[in-house]
Amino acid sequence: MRVAESLLVPEAEAVKFYNEHKEEYLDEMEVRLRIIICAKESAIDAAYEALERGEKFERVVERYSEDDLTKPDGGLVGFVKTSSQIPSLGRRVRRVVGHATQELKDGQYSEPIQIEDGWCIALREAHNPPRQKSYDEVRSAVRGRLLGEATNRRIENFFNDLRERYDVRVIEENLFAEPKPKETPAELYALAAIAPPPTAVSYYNKILKFYPDSPEAPKAQFMTGFIYSDKLKNYDEAEAAFNAYLERWPSGELAESARYMLEHMREQDIALPEGL
Repeated sequence: MRVAESLLVPEAEAVKFYNEHKEEYLDEMEVRLRIIICAKESAIDAAYEALERGEKFERVVERYSEDDLTKPDGGLVGFVKTSSQIPSLGRRVRRVVGHATQELKDGQYSEPIQIEDGWCIALREAHNPPRQKSYDEVRSAVRGRLLGEATNRRIENFFNDLRERYDVRVIEENLFAEPKPKETPAELYALAAIAPPPTAVSYYNKILKFYPDSPEAPKAQFMTGFIYSDKLKNYDEAEAAFNAYLERWPSGELAESARYMLEHMREQDIALPEGL
């Protein structure tokens, strides 16, 4: 018996939920960001003093910034959200973007901010305000959320009924555990190579979950990002995957390719690195 079989979410219920939770379905405000990055506090202080003297931000970037990704474009990062990932800023990106979003006005630059491997000055050039997503844009997400909640309620009621009737002990941590695949990491990787994109991602995820220390794991992490970018055009998921690669394998053989994808994947089609 399938406990959650035949569950349906009426359209009217989904619309009602959306109207009552609109604040959860907003596009974040975006800010157009330029940055100066220096390893030493003395260097970032010198850059800040130059800005205070009235030098143009791009000129100060040229003189002081040590970030190879953004320096050629005058420190330009582009439009970013608080949730965006920026490899140059490491794990503390949200602090920098959050500061630019909440504390700065268009045309203002920050005082030096300490980041993972040095210091940063951020310039907020412009912004796009938050945008309310329409119901049609989020319909699948709303219905999926309601269906998930209804499924959980039905399952909980089912097991409560079992406990009352038969004194059953349910080991809940094992209830939905995904079994370890029978295939080896190499076999999963080979299957992913011939599978449709969404299925390929699921194979790569199995490698990362069950064989995280295998030789196939870094390739699976990179390929997850590549498929999201090149095949599915889901750049947010691609960013997350490439940044996950750089966080775990910052000096890996695909690290430079991951950085290149992060910088250019929205602008052009990029060939898959050799050997993948």
